[in-house]
Amino acid sequence: MKVLSTLTLSSVFLALAAKAKADTTVTIDDEDYVSYGLKGYGFLPGDAVDVYGDTISFGSSVAYQWNSLKIENGVYSFTAYGLPDRGYNVDGTNDVAARVHVFDVTFTPEDEGSEPNLVWNYKDSILLKDFNGENLTGLDANTTVTQNGREDMPGVTFHVKPSLWLKVT
Repeated sequence: MKVLSTLTLSSVFLALAAKAKADTTVTIDDEDYVSYGLKGYGFLPGDAVDVYGDTISFGSSVAYQWNSLKIENGVYSFTAYGLPDRGYNVDGTNDVAARVHVFDVTFTPEDEGSEPNLVWNYKDSILLKDFNGENLTGLDANTTVTQNGREDMPGVTFHVKPSLWLKVT
């Protein structure tokens, strides 16, 4: 069976549940892929807020830090990064600073159960800033950021922390 080098976060949970009985196998290009079905779930409380007082959401994208994965006594733990949407729904507009949320996650695969076994512990938020140190925002999408005299960059890669890269296109 082929192991994919890049997995979405939801696929990680399927791959981590290796002890489970396989429900479905599909073959693509002569490689077998196995779906282990739903092995867990979790959530953040609706009233959770980040270190800046804004509500937390998983938003547009969540990725795990592959080198943070640890397995001990059947429990998987890792660090995940979430890129939330551009703010909460209000009457009018809000200038919400773009950010990445950091979570410590534990996952205990189960064949059955009604209790959450995918636990998201909020750890921190990283504010995204432009080259001038100003917060990035989704409020005015017509703003152009200039770096080294160039305003026409089709894509920019930001090195936010030693283990976090963002590509904006």
